Amino acid sequence: MNIFLNRWRCWFAFGISVWTVGALASESSAESMRFTKISSSTNISNINSSYAGSESCRNCHSGAYSDWKKSHHAKAERLVSWETETTVFDPSRTFHHGTQTTEVYRTNDHAEIVTKGFGGRREAYRVSRVLGDEPLRQFLTESPGGRFQVHEASYDPGSNQWFNVYGAEDRQPGEWGHWTGRGMNWNSMCATCHNTRLQKGYNEINDTFHTTMAEMSVGCEGCHGPMKAHVDWSNLHKGAKESDPNLHKLSRIQVLDTCGSCHARRGELS
Repeated sequence: MNIFLNRWRCWFAFGISVWTVGALASESSAESMRFTKISSSTNISNINSSYAGSESCRNCHSGAYSDWKKSHHAKAERLVSWETETTVFDPSRTFHHGTQTTEVYRTNDHAEIVTKGFGGRREAYRVSRVLGDEPLRQFLTESPGGRFQVHEASYDPGSNQWFNVYGAEDRQPGEWGHWTGRGMNWNSMCATCHNTRLQKGYNEINDTFHTTMAEMSVGCEGCHGPMKAHVDWSNLHKGAKESDPNLHKLSRIQVLDTCGSCHARRGELS
């Protein structure tokens, strides 16, 4: 009798667990669809037009804007700026990793990395953008087909040192995980979490990308959602006591979906 009762309790607990997980998943799916559902036929420019940009938040939310401006979100991705990158590339430096040697320097107002790249040739590659700030910065180079590739050569601002992010693995051109390979492709592997409202724009027919974003870096709207309607309403109702009808409090599931989409160990299917 005790064996039967224990088995019944186990199956009952298991059933409750399955039902709970299913209910939460359904709620998450439903909330997610209401929050992010976009028709495949929707024009990307129309989507981005609902975003106002982080700068539009500055006047009314100066404290929050100031905190954001100094945050890792604001520095998630950016163009090369000599205000922050001068000491990174000037003077030139050389470091060794495995059987390879990489050199970094500034030339003609551009940052370049000399390393083994496409076709196994060691040559100079211009740096187009910077990813992150602390504890390390990584660097993008533009390549054919609308691609950006992430260099293995990385910079540690804490120690002012360059290093290969894969240590002594000695990855070679042609390997999936080499910086020229698909494993280090920014469009598919990095771009979504380093920018606001990113559309990869992959064309499987010709294997190219036309990647777009509402704002480079993780802007205010990367977490709060598109706010153009709110900005327009606020400009028309300065000093109004009533609340903006365009604002809606996110549910717990929506908050988890918003943060968890990047701050979790997961992979994207497309």
